[in-house]
Amino acid sequence: MFYFYLAFGVLISLMCLILLSFYIYEKRRRRGLGAEAQRLGLHYSYYDPYGIPSAYAHMNHFSLGVNRYAFNVIHGRYDGYAVLAFDYQYSIEPPKPKRRQPPTSYILSLLILMLEARLPRIIVHPRGMADKFPPVPEDFQDVAFDSPAFSSTYLVKSTQPDFARQLFHPGTLAYFVKHPALSIEVNGNTLLVHLAEIMNPDLLESQLKRLVEIRRLFPQTLFETVEEEGEVPEPV
Repeated sequence: MFYFYLAFGVLISLMCLILLSFYIYEKRRRRGLGAEAQRLGLHYSYYDPYGIPSAYAHMNHFSLGVNRYAFNVIHGRYDGYAVLAFDYQYSIEPPKPKRRQPPTSYILSLLILMLEARLPRIIVHPRGMADKFPPVPEDFQDVAFDSPAFSSTYLVKSTQPDFARQLFHPGTLAYFVKHPALSIEVNGNTLLVHLAEIMNPDLLESQLKRLVEIRRLFPQTLFETVEEEGEVPEPV
């Protein structure tokens, strides 16, 4: 019996140590994100001042799960564009026969850039990772490209395939082949990028640069008739 209580005590101590280590890591990450946002001329808020899942409910990324919320929100203008960078959590409830089990929670990091024009809907995911993203709506069609390297790496779906081919010209295809883990969504004046890793201070600037690079791959002729660039919603 003594060894049982000893093992139980060791297990509880290890769990407390893991939780404490995670708390310290997250606290340092929050401080680092705030400092890096300030250095880049952006604003940081631990709590979501925009109600992002509701404000951007038109994006397919926010259609999955329950208890959806954003935190560690970085916002402002970067390199001339209105941007958001944030952590996002949602929960998936178990199937009905297993409803007694608690929901499974997921955390990921997303970037948003406001475009200067309202574009048709496009979703791009690496092949073999469809189960990691919300199901694509039925009105989307597969888009084929004359690039074996791109087509073997990415799956593209759009409500307007011809427009998607304009957006994904040879330069865009080559860029995505060079960066095989990208996942993006375009809907209206919103460009969303799903990061392959959780946002952290050391990578924030390079991640924002990647976001702007993707926007600048889009042909400028798509935006020439628009007078004013998109803005993020007003804080709630």
